[in-house]
Amino acid sequence: NLPYISTADWMTLSPEVRVHEPRMALDAGPTGTELLEQLILQAHPVLRADGRLYLEIGAGQGSVIKQMLTQRGYQDVEILRDWADRDRIAKGVRR
Repeated sequence: NLPYISTADWMTLSPEVRVHEPRMALDAGPTGTELLEQLILQAHPVLRADGRLYLEIGAGQGSVIKQMLTQRGYQDVEILRDWADRDRIAKGVRR
């Protein structure tokens, strides 16, 4: 799992999380999607036909990540929700 928490959201995490988790494991940059976008770009050319990319994403990032996957040529793009009904997994298929 790549980090997917924005810098602003990282600042609001509980002290227990911020003190005990390495910042680089959580803070993904200003929007929280920067590293995910890099992986979306890098994975497409190396996935074989029908290869699938699954990404753990932050709550509320589904529409942005879905757009990124679609624009990069992934198909059958889906955003899966967790038990709390928040965006959690993005899936795309290379055709």
